[in-house]
Amino acid sequence: MVVWPFVQAGGFLLAFSIIRGGGFGQSLLVTYLGVLVWSTSALVITASAAFFAKNAELIRHLVFPFHLIVATEVNVKYLFFLVQAVVGGVFLLFTEQTSNPFEGILGLFVFLLGSYLLLLALAWLFSLIGAVVPDLVLALPALLTLLLALSPVFQFGSSVPTALQIFNEINPLSIAVDSFYGAVGARGEVEIPWLFAGGCLIFFFVVRVGVRKIYRELAKIA
Repeated sequence: MVVWPFVQAGGFLLAFSIIRGGGFGQSLLVTYLGVLVWSTSALVITASAAFFAKNAELIRHLVFPFHLIVATEVNVKYLFFLVQAVVGGVFLLFTEQTSNPFEGILGLFVFLLGSYLLLLALAWLFSLIGAVVPDLVLALPALLTLLLALSPVFQFGSSVPTALQIFNEINPLSIAVDSFYGAVGARGEVEIPWLFAGGCLIFFFVVRVGVRKIYRELAKIA
């Protein structure tokens, strides 16, 4: 959990440095934290998409609110993410000469609340999608790695094509990365991600309303 984001960040930085023929313009820590946000979300999505396939026998024979199992798995992954994000984010706030690091701590707290709700909602949503399209889990790792290379972690500045900017503005994982960077002032002034947290709260409740009923229906045919 700790090493893999560093490996991804270092590999992508090396590749992009060679392609672009020079410096990359941001520190390894900034890249690592962006990859950490993305990788945690990708891990949750990939694991959740296989939930019904992996637990078919359990679901057939037990009457249980199975969406809570998904939530428990998210909690475990989120705890690993939380430790790294807090340590790395606070370190960044106090070493990058951020104008107001204590405001950044508030921004980090708001982001962490929003990101937890986002991960829960994505986990439930992709567990349902994976039940309908079971082969999706085979394509997700490669697809999410490709999208990481096109995400704001590595694609930033005025040279980014307009189409890619628009795509990243509607991609929830890219939005999460941008919100995290804003919260800790990774690329400028600290911006408390109130809008991100509010959007995650709405998304969470929308998914939560239907997930229990749909889970019960899917359990009958699992």
